[in-house]
Amino acid sequence: MYKMTLRPVGPYFFGTERGYGPDNASYFATSRRFPQQSTLLGMLRYRLLEMRGWLFDSSGKSDSKSHQRRDLIGSHSFRPSKADKARSYGAIRSISDLQLEDDADMLLPGALDRGYTYSYTTEGQYTTLLEGAHEAKVRRTIPDLGSAFDYKDQTDPHLIRVGDVSKPISLESVFVESQRVGITKDRSISEDKAFFKQQNYQLAKGYRFVCYVDIAPDIGTELSQWVAAQPLIAMGGERSVFAMTLEAHTPPEAQYNHYKTSATQAERWVLLSDAYMSVEYQQQFDFAVSRATFYRGLRTHVKRTRHYADLDRSGEATHGQVTKSAGFPLLLRGSVFYPPSNDSDRLADAWLAATVGWHQIGYNRVVRIKDGTITTLTPQPAPNE
Repeated sequence: MYKMTLRPVGPYFFGTERGYGPDNASYFATSRRFPQQSTLLGMLRYRLLEMRGWLFDSSGKSDSKSHQRRDLIGSHSFRPSKADKARSYGAIRSISDLQLEDDADMLLPGALDRGYTYSYTTEGQYTTLLEGAHEAKVRRTIPDLGSAFDYKDQTDPHLIRVGDVSKPISLESVFVESQRVGITKDRSISEDKAFFKQQNYQLAKGYRFVCYVDIAPDIGTELSQWVAAQPLIAMGGERSVFAMTLEAHTPPEAQYNHYKTSATQAERWVLLSDAYMSVEYQQQFDFAVSRATFYRGLRTHVKRTRHYADLDRSGEATHGQVTKSAGFPLLLRGSVFYPPSNDSDRLADAWLAATVGWHQIGYNRVVRIKDGTITTLTPQPAPNE
């Protein structure tokens, strides 16, 4: 197992659905705070090819190394529409959820039900939720993403320092906004649409991204040495620069006790990462405190993709360009789900079995608090395809 850290050298930008849009219909674009897990996978695949000198040249001409590339990094990028099973990414076996750390501690997502007190008096199809002077009635099923509760003073997404769980840490104190304003040089865009404003982020001093990567040992040793000599890597559509480290390291013992609460004895699931959960499974929970986000990644194939810097927006990729995947709604890290007490084991097994591919690259990572015991939910191993 290898510990990977990524420290932004300056402001960074990872695209969202809040982009400029076709023909620059919108002048304002906002970055994600965290890179997507598939971005980490794509970067690692790129670094392996870079290490071996197997990247395509600028002409995009085919050569005889497609089989070697496939053995090293797998035949294709992450495919969310086929993520019900584990896939082969060559030497890369799995990636953990991406978190934050500094020299003292790791920072984990705070539970979005933090500070709430629950009353389980059922009134028909509703359950009562209490928080201070606020009271809201909550449907016992969740028809779609983002419909968990209807109260005004929601608990904002936040972070918890593992070594000091008493004080929640605001996202704003770690992710510092940085704006870029200008006029595009693209002559095909009309003058009135050339103006743009881009919201980037910087990490506050001392923070860095961290995750753990399971790589075939011989390849991992080679890649670790390569990264030590070549630490800088560009990621995202704006090619933001990060300083990378990759070192053999046993993951520390998980510290999730701060997810326990005296407010309720009911079983709770807390998301450590963003997670894909279809409406079919969401509707089986009693209720949840959740927020929604969105996934859309880039699609490449070892044999067919030739122009890695050229995005085909038509989705056809007739000339070997990169294409975008379909979009998938995700549940935000820190979201909390309350499963039915008499059916939680079956629900956990069924959901994880349907999303093995998501879990493999670091999504759908969940802490389960049941009967005072904390465990992580993990799908049963399945052979790569």
